[in-house]
Amino acid sequence: MISFAKLRFEWLNQFMRNLISRKNKADIQTISNEEKSQKIKITDVNILLNKVRLNKKSEVRKKLYFSTATALGLVLFGIVIF
Repeated sequence: MISFAKLRFEWLNQFMRNLISRKNKADIQTISNEEKSQKIKITDVNILLNKVRLNKKSEVRKKLYFSTATALGLVLFGIVIF
């Protein structure tokens, strides 16, 4: 049976080899993409805590600047009106 396939349908054998190799390449790429997506992402807790502290500091500064500007505006408005 194998010799029959070699003699008469060489073009079919070649086609099937190409088809199978394409399928295997596609499967390998799919597996590698899945492995990339399944990798565990590790984050350092200290880095996250430092970011939170820096954000807190910047928010406090913004609130302080806003309060100072508002108070200064009220004082200037009071001086000009009265």
